[in-house]
Amino acid sequence: MSDKLETSKENKTKYKIDDLKRFMETRKMFLIVLVFSQLWVSVLSFITTQFVYINTLDCEAATILARVIPVAFFLVHALNAAFIIYLYEKKHINNKLAFFLPLTNLIVSGIVFALLYVIPMCS
Repeated sequence: MSDKLETSKENKTKYKIDDLKRFMETRKMFLIVLVFSQLWVSVLSFITTQFVYINTLDCEAATILARVIPVAFFLVHALNAAFIIYLYEKKHINNKLAFFLPLTNLIVSGIVFALLYVIPMCS
């Protein structure tokens, strides 16, 4: 009887340690995704605001874009990263897929920024 109790305690301890390792791994992955996403958004935002300022010479519009675009895209990337971490924790996706999904989001955001160049900012 005591052997079963000890085995049960060992299994619970092992499960807690594995759970803690997985928790730390997912949080680290979440931070990496957010940092790279924000760097990407910052670069694209800078390019876009410079484009608007050069083409319109409207400093106010460029300033508004410089403040709004990074916040909006950061929120999109944060939600995307949170969803990926949720799927990863529920074991619906593996490690490799968890890193490739944010890359697709970055590609999509790059396409959106490219569309900003195609659509005229001012008439």
